[in-house]
Amino acid sequence: MSKEAVLQVLERAIGDQAFASQLKANFEAAIKGYDLTAEGGNRMRFERPPGWVDGERASIGYLRMAPGTFSKPHWHDEEQFIYVTKGRARVAVEGEAGEVGPGALVHFPPRAVHEVMALEEPVEFLLSLHPARSGGQVSAFGAEGEKARSALRG
Repeated sequence: MSKEAVLQVLERAIGDQAFASQLKANFEAAIKGYDLTAEGGNRMRFERPPGWVDGERASIGYLRMAPGTFSKPHWHDEEQFIYVTKGRARVAVEGEAGEVGPGALVHFPPRAVHEVMALEEPVEFLLSLHPARSGGQVSAFGAEGEKARSALRG
């Protein structure tokens, strides 16, 4: 699916012209990866790249992960969806792993332990957070115990 087609789908789904216009304006600037960094204990955070848009009920951004990069098993209070636009990745949700590529839509329920690993090429995806999180940071919590063991990296 082309970038333009994704934007048309989002505009129809969002139903908010101003929100969709802001997302379109920021789309190209948002092609960056994210980095989960430890903040002591099991709490992590990531700085959102330029291009994130915060609506009244949801936040959405376009992210890129370099080949071979991965997130550690973690969870969020927010519900999340990723829509893959380019590349391939392995994704695990609550220990169930699979490979995804362009056109795949993956759901991370609130508090579900999940992880993502880019494969041989960069993977790019839209990430939505519900409810919206303004202020440039999203809290993530590192999985503990048996759930901390990666389902993707052995």
